[in-house]
Amino acid sequence: MAFLDKLKNLTKKFKKGAPAKKVFVLQEDEIEQWPDQVATQYGMDAAFEEFQTAFKARQTQVIASLAPFTDEAFLAKIPERARTVNAVNAKSFADATKPFLQARFTSLETFEHDHDDFMEQVNVFANHVKTSTAVLQEFFKTQLTVTQEHIKELEDSVIKAVDMLDKHGYSTVKTIREKLATLSGTDERREKYKELMEALITKRDTVEQKRAKLEKRIDGDRGKIRNKEALPALEKLQALEQELHDITTSYVNVCKNVKKYLKKHEDITLEATAQQTINELPKNPEQYIRDHQGDVFSIVADQLEQHGRGAVGNLIDRLRSFSPQKDATRIEAILPEQTQLKQLMMKDIAALNIYDKQQFLLRAKQEEKELAAKITFLQAELDGGERLLIKREIKDAVLAMGITVQGGAQIILDEVMDKDDVESDDELDKAFEETQMKEEKLEEELDEEDAKQKPATDEHDDVLNNVRGAA
Repeated sequence: MAFLDKLKNLTKKFKKGAPAKKVFVLQEDEIEQWPDQVATQYGMDAAFEEFQTAFKARQTQVIASLAPFTDEAFLAKIPERARTVNAVNAKSFADATKPFLQARFTSLETFEHDHDDFMEQVNVFANHVKTSTAVLQEFFKTQLTVTQEHIKELEDSVIKAVDMLDKHGYSTVKTIREKLATLSGTDERREKYKELMEALITKRDTVEQKRAKLEKRIDGDRGKIRNKEALPALEKLQALEQELHDITTSYVNVCKNVKKYLKKHEDITLEATAQQTINELPKNPEQYIRDHQGDVFSIVADQLEQHGRGAVGNLIDRLRSFSPQKDATRIEAILPEQTQLKQLMMKDIAALNIYDKQQFLLRAKQEEKELAAKITFLQAELDGGERLLIKREIKDAVLAMGITVQGGAQIILDEVMDKDDVESDDELDKAFEETQMKEEKLEEELDEEDAKQKPATDEHDDVLNNVRGAA
């Protein structure tokens, strides 16, 4: 029977099985609440409250131990020859303890900041009371020992609290809070970028319509050309002016990018000639390149390479790619040919009108290209990649603690376009990588562009006068 009883008991144990292990589950759509939920689940709140209670109790002990230092009855027992100096130093010692006795550890969120402030006050106290401690040794030795022991216990409680909280997952909760703050900033920036991109898309659509109308008018006017020399001259002139535009625009853009970079890093000062080039070239790029053929851009690149910070590598590469002497020679070759072609084109009024429209078309295409680069940049910012990566880092932090996360969209890094791997065209890199363009910069540029716009009729007359003047 004894054997059968044992067998029955053993069978009951197997039927009951081992106690189920509790699994802590976080909901992905409650990510903002994770720090508080983890802190509660892992006993961090309770541990912190326990520390707060103990810390306040030790502060009370220190305060009580200071009573003799200002006790008139105790001071009266000191010989008169030493009473005054001891009274002064006893008060100084007691007063020196006030700052860190007033220290408060108010919350888990501010624990690290409160900890650093407290430890700094302890160090200040230790340095401040050296003289007083030496003077008080004769008549306050016992009282000093008691007070110093309580202060040491107070300090030790704070030091131990760091390890104690870490055992309850404090470091992880701190990381989550920091990542959530970054996520919040990202969301605010995304809202601003959305508004700005809508404005840019509207402007781009307007420019595209303008460009399409110009192209249609130009195609219609080609059939009106009667002079057989005018049409090939017009086509050749268009190609040369596009080349000239590409050369000068590349210099102007890099000068603007360097200026923006220097504005953000005011401690970096360029050599005088280099600074003059960056400031003056955009005003009249054709003339400046022809008049200044020295390789100033390599000097700028060297200075940025030596002193630059942040994403400056692409800007340096672009500066080193310039060949001012070669480009000046090419400009010198284009200009007389440009004048000759304009003279041929002047023989046909239809060709002249087409040339006039081509100037507008050239600027419209450039504006369209710049707007497309800005929109591409904003789209890369708004693709959600950065936000998903931050959320993945938060999720990894809690998973490392053995916590289960449920709900929400699965975060798969392979499907997230990493910002370092985003393939962007050269214009995007040129416009934004080096300057780390913010939304206010984009808005400033839009304002500047609007301010520079002239009435269409005035611009038409300017172009026509320039053509006739050159011819």
